[in-house]
Amino acid sequence: MNRPIQTMLMRKLSGELPLTPRLQQRPQESALQSLHRQHLSTLGNRGKTSDLFCIFHQVQESGLAAAIPWPEDPPKSNEKAAELLALGDELMALDNVFRHDEAVRRYNESLCWAEQGSEVMALGYAARAKVCIENEEYEFALYNVALARKQHNCSPDLLEELTTCETKCREQIAEGKSFANAPFARLPMRLEPNPRIPFMAKGLAMKNDPDYGRCLFPDDEIFRPGDVLMEEEALVAMNDPKFRLVNCNYCTEMKAFQLVPCPGCCSVMYCSEECLEKDGQGGHRFECGIGEKLNYLHTSNAIGPRMFFTGLTLFNDDVVEMRKFCESHKRSGANPLELDYRNTDGLELEKFKNFHQVKFPNFDANQRRQFAFAACLYQQAYLKHPLVQSLFVTEPNRKFMLRFFYDYIQALAYLNVTHWNKAVNSFFPIASICNHSCEPDAILTGGTRSAKLIALRILDPNDQIFITYGPNWFRDFPNKPHGTRAQLSIIADSRAPHAAKLNMMQQFVEKFDVDYPNDELCSILASYLDGLRKASVERGLVLARSEARERADKML
Repeated sequence: MNRPIQTMLMRKLSGELPLTPRLQQRPQESALQSLHRQHLSTLGNRGKTSDLFCIFHQVQESGLAAAIPWPEDPPKSNEKAAELLALGDELMALDNVFRHDEAVRRYNESLCWAEQGSEVMALGYAARAKVCIENEEYEFALYNVALARKQHNCSPDLLEELTTCETKCREQIAEGKSFANAPFARLPMRLEPNPRIPFMAKGLAMKNDPDYGRCLFPDDEIFRPGDVLMEEEALVAMNDPKFRLVNCNYCTEMKAFQLVPCPGCCSVMYCSEECLEKDGQGGHRFECGIGEKLNYLHTSNAIGPRMFFTGLTLFNDDVVEMRKFCESHKRSGANPLELDYRNTDGLELEKFKNFHQVKFPNFDANQRRQFAFAACLYQQAYLKHPLVQSLFVTEPNRKFMLRFFYDYIQALAYLNVTHWNKAVNSFFPIASICNHSCEPDAILTGGTRSAKLIALRILDPNDQIFITYGPNWFRDFPNKPHGTRAQLSIIADSRAPHAAKLNMMQQFVEKFDVDYPNDELCSILASYLDGLRKASVERGLVLARSEARERADKML
């Protein structure tokens, strides 16, 4: 049985499978870094300033802003879409283990270029349906058949082919050959919830520490290994551009088999009409049509401007009102646990206001210089969008935009707790309280637009809860011992369901917890962490299959 594309991509990113050329590490120096280096080389000692507005004027006076080779954002083109579709067909004809994921990328890119309702768009969905059938993903295949039929210019031959695909899928599903009901570890939060924060366990509190700043602590509660402490939704999340053909631009989930293109540009895709509509009413309004320019500049700093426009959307595009709030509320400190998450009306705006007031330490001059330069170039890119131009007409408003691009880039660089996720950059208001340790007490899994905080050891009251932002002792220990490998292999090789294996690993973790950090525990913890992340991927796949089947049944 062929492995679904989403799982294959996750295995490649984790290092289990070799990367295909398209997924190789990007060059060490990004376009933004290269432009910054060129900028500094022309200034000499004058380039040592870290003042935002000095750097802004230097960029303008040096002519760099006018000389940036901005890529064009081309219009839809059926001719280009047909070329990419043919390339996908060529890849499918190869006898190569990577042919499916590479072909689906080309088919998805073809859909991005295709004009709405055209036959080439229908052919793109039909081609993707065939890949799904080869992978025995019949729910996704049905959804692609439905999307193809939705296009107005399907030829009789294509309609007949789609009918054949639909019949085969329904027969296979009726025979029980479906992954939609595959078992997976649900990892629910079984603890008593916080009365004001339903998605977080009761007994967690934020405190301020002179060394660490904000910290998350158990407050009069004891938590055990495997306890799900929280499942939080991100306030803002964005994909790395190299994942734009496999990830939804709104929910950022990897759903390559069910993506639909933005009707207004060739840069992004969505896993559903719902996500397309939400992003169309939110941040993508400010990016549709300048996506290639933003992709050209992309670094992890890009989430700062995205947060700014998220805030502007929550202020109903009222620049004056947002500016009044931002300039009158300094970063005096904020506690997201003080918000009432039961009342969803206006909650996102309150979360944004809370984020705006979080304190962060000063970065060094070199980092501030880089952040300021990034803010200047991102402002140049966004001001090429007609909507942004119409909202930011006056000089004071444009300075406001620049100043808070810079501020939010710094804040989110400090608050990012998902450095290990190379595909998606997300901001979680509550999880961001947790500080890093290479000997973590808990782990944050997921990291797209939702994440779970899961205890790795017994957490006593008033002991700070540390997580890892990337490195940890049980993966990076120089001489990993193998004392527990024999016991672990019994679990790994068993035919028990994945959820049962996770429970057994959890018991091992709890057994060795008394000696934490125990060198011999490293292999168990590493495998347990892999199991938690695998459970997150499997859960997403099963839910996506069910959603695809439900949508297909409504459309067909």
